[in-house]
Amino acid sequence: MKKMPFLVVMFSFLVLSCEKKEIKPIYLKLFNYKVEYAKQVREVVESFTAKYKGKYSIEIETIPYEAQLVLEARLREKTGWDIIMIPPYSSIEKNASGGYLLDLSSQPFMQKIYDSVKPPVTYDGKVYAMPYGLSAYGVFYNKDIFAANQLSVPKNIGEMKDIINRLQFNKIVPFSICGKDEWTSGYLFFSLIASSMGKEVDRWIESMNEGVSSFNNPKNDRVFEILDFYRANGGSNIKSIDYYVQMKNFASGSTAMLVQGFNEYNVMVDQNSKINAGIFAFPIDEASSSDLCVDVDFAFAISSNIDKEKTEGAIRFLDFLTNYETMELMSKGARIIFGVKDFASSGVTGDIKKYLDEGKIVNWAHRKIPAGVFEESKSRIKKYLTGETTKEEVSKNLDRVWRINIENR
Repeated sequence: MKKMPFLVVMFSFLVLSCEKKEIKPIYLKLFNYKVEYAKQVREVVESFTAKYKGKYSIEIETIPYEAQLVLEARLREKTGWDIIMIPPYSSIEKNASGGYLLDLSSQPFMQKIYDSVKPPVTYDGKVYAMPYGLSAYGVFYNKDIFAANQLSVPKNIGEMKDIINRLQFNKIVPFSICGKDEWTSGYLFFSLIASSMGKEVDRWIESMNEGVSSFNNPKNDRVFEILDFYRANGGSNIKSIDYYVQMKNFASGSTAMLVQGFNEYNVMVDQNSKINAGIFAFPIDEASSSDLCVDVDFAFAISSNIDKEKTEGAIRFLDFLTNYETMELMSKGARIIFGVKDFASSGVTGDIKKYLDEGKIVNWAHRKIPAGVFEESKSRIKKYLTGETTKEEVSKNLDRVWRINIENR
């Protein structure tokens, strides 16, 4: 009996020791550059830490300005983050070639991702990030106007022309076009180039970088033909229509179609919460169907310079992002097209998911080209749409800017 207090003290000490070991978390740092998703990322992190009962503690750092320069510098200094929100293409290439990113190719969660969106985050045959949020560019259409005029989604350019004829016969302006602001024109131009060239767009970009190709080629001739068709069916005085009027004209039902990116869907809904819209790929030729321009908007990567415990925690977090419930959290108050196969969709996102499910997408070309060329294209194509320049002048100037970029690399 006299030994009992000693045994009680020893038992209490062991219990307290175990409790201390259980509550010691593994600390992770997460890099976020999307301010618009800051709230959603925070809620996802809270849900993740709750699931693992405090085993992990994740500190979020949001850097909206010069984010990629900061990221690259910190990774080089090995003072960066463990879990990294990252854009595709150049950021992947720079950081993967530097040895700063973990190869995720064989991770089980990558099986949940569409194969068609992995190339933008692939370097030297290995996948270095998990595509998560996607962007898309195509033809938004007013489903009510289409139904009232007995129209269906066109499969080729011939059917698209039939739609235009029916709309014009019924005195409905087919396209809502912005001819005043430059920035919308560059996205339009390179979406059409991607659609026209399809899988050949990467080889064309390589040949441009090698200085052996040009914007003046048969497939781009088709792009200019589509631009002519587009501007001829956008009503009168498009030169005075800015982006906001373009959006308003479509949202109000004044026009039947709008060629824009998925991000602009939020603007449409803000202007008309009852709009009944869908999206389809802009038909380029007489082929039976066209591919929709879809690309990676942001992905998640893992630093290669962290210890085993942190790596395991980061892998668990990326897997957690692919859960249905997590995607619901991420899309609360936001509209996101996910790179994960099993995401909830309806309306416009449902249309995009159908293209993804069928593998009928082409990666959008504008992020693959030199930034200076893309910037130059905005003003050149805007002037082309308003009749202030010619196809030959546009091609000549864009070739010139690309050559300058090669010389200054």
